Amino acid sequence: MDKKRISVAFVGVYEQNHSFIPAFSPDFCKNLFRQPATTVFGITPDGFVITIDKRQMPLVGVAQNRISVRAQDEETLTQILTTIVEELKKSGVHLKCSAFGLNYEYQWLQMQEPAEIWMQKRFIKRDLLKTAKLQSCQQISLRAEINATELINLTIEPRVGVNDGLYVNVNHHHILQPRDIPQPKELKDLFIQSGAQTETILAELIGE
Repeated sequence: MDKKRISVAFVGVYEQNHSFIPAFSPDFCKNLFRQPATTVFGITPDGFVITIDKRQMPLVGVAQNRISVRAQDEETLTQILTTIVEELKKSGVHLKCSAFGLNYEYQWLQMQEPAEIWMQKRFIKRDLLKTAKLQSCQQISLRAEINATELINLTIEPRVGVNDGLYVNVNHHHILQPRDIPQPKELKDLFIQSGAQTETILAELIGE
């Protein structure tokens, strides 16, 4: 199987909801990713969003109840998140979070059989049905408890449009006492620890 990590994300849930959706100046938005010609931004149902036109990442979302940043790697994510938080502070918006998630997307390609059949064999009890033959599994959600304040939630499903591909979304959820968003050094350490825990669980569930 050909394994690849697609993206990483940080999602911070505020201690208290804001009464408004924070916004950013056009100049700030255009230069955030250093691609002013293709950067798009504005208010959406998900809050104030900044992204690259016709691309899924990098992606910033600042809503009344949370902040999220999605990127291809931890370094890029940390740079964007730090810049966003500092810009919000300039306008008097200080973010305190009661929970945050370190999230990942993975894919496995070139599996030995269609993913829905592999999932059925891997995760479903073989004699579950007595009166019919179970043929496939389309999606499964799992939750693993790391400790009293950390959970890893996984959604596993066939990769859309790829017969022999598997897609996994991972949410490493952290419950906190209200605190500021982690600084770059701490965030780096958190991602290192989280990444190692995630890789161990994925190896046990799916293999390399």
